[in-house]
Amino acid sequence: MESNTNVTLTFRNYKTGKVIKTIKRHNIVSKQLVLTLIRAIDGQFSSGDSDVINENRRALLDDYIPHYFAMGSNIASSGDVGITTVPTFNDSRLLTEFTNWPRMRISQRNLIEYKPTNHYAKLIIKHYVPHDFYTYMTIGEAGLFISESGNSCVARVNFDRFYKDELTVIDVMWEITIVSAETSLEINNAIDRSSIYMAMEDTLNKLTEVSGIQLSVLMKGITDYAERDEKKITQDIIDQDTEDINKLSKKLIKGKITTQNYKDRYKSEYEVYKQEDFVLGNLNVVTSGVTEIDGSYEIQVPDDGTLKYVLRFVKPGYLKYTITNIDLSSSREVTIQDINLTAGDVNSDDVVDSNDLTELNNHVNEEVTAENQKYDINEDGLIDSNDRDLLQNNMNKTSTTEDWKSQ
Repeated sequence: MESNTNVTLTFRNYKTGKVIKTIKRHNIVSKQLVLTLIRAIDGQFSSGDSDVINENRRALLDDYIPHYFAMGSNIASSGDVGITTVPTFNDSRLLTEFTNWPRMRISQRNLIEYKPTNHYAKLIIKHYVPHDFYTYMTIGEAGLFISESGNSCVARVNFDRFYKDELTVIDVMWEITIVSAETSLEINNAIDRSSIYMAMEDTLNKLTEVSGIQLSVLMKGITDYAERDEKKITQDIIDQDTEDINKLSKKLIKGKITTQNYKDRYKSEYEVYKQEDFVLGNLNVVTSGVTEIDGSYEIQVPDDGTLKYVLRFVKPGYLKYTITNIDLSSSREVTIQDINLTAGDVNSDDVVDSNDLTELNNHVNEEVTAENQKYDINEDGLIDSNDRDLLQNNMNKTSTTEDWKSQ
């Protein structure tokens, strides 16, 4: 673990999967995000009406939390005022945002890590920049934004400038941690925590009554707060707690997939849903991502009391593969048996048939681009007879949905 690192940008070749450069930096959170926290504590995102508290507070809060990601050159121009090449608490924008591309909707904001005995909570935001974004640009800064336009930056990071060509994609992992820390180097005198404990307990009881959410974990946290000895908070303690939480406060779904890639590079996107949502047809994604180049994956899901999950692999030009009823009720880790993804469903209708063959034939011998790359189903950089042969060998096969226990 690298101390003080909370933003990781991984630049890699999207065809080979080779990592070109990894940038690790510590971001600066702007005053807008700090003010959001203060507003939440002040109750400004609640109507006070217990019947509509969830709906109203969410609607209001959406105007203050990060939804968008953008990048820029971090090169000053003569007209820049107030923003420098070094991020500060008062920044409301990037120094030089690339305006040829729209801000990207954050693809994931799906994980909160916390442990009742620790003195911090962490939000992990994951995002993916495809190869056709910021092409041929020299990138030197990145930021999270509340809105699609305007000066709404809530976190900014700068780094040594990197030239992005048409083959480069960027994996983004952005962590925002809220830490309870002392304001001086001296250890505070012991305090009577009982009144704070009772206030938090009353608050949590009211939230449980209004929302129906089980808050037993939070209750355990405030009990630990009330009973533990005074402890000086240092960077070493924060680093150790971070390492501990990364090891212990996870539930994992792991395994390996294969595809019909010509060089055994088995990359695929995946999505995870709650089983109860999936059964009702509510495809609310819990988390999503991309497998490693060898097809392996370790998917971290929130430890929020959910007992069963659904894992689905989605790859352009391939049939979907879905595993249901993945049971994490009695284990923190589950290993899925190896899965082979089937190529040929280029029109994404869950069956390989003559319609797919006709569609692929219409693109044979075309140069592979972002728009037609799904027809290059063996991913050798060509749309040719080899792709057609693979499709024909899989004719009449359909997407798979199977129960985890029956694997």
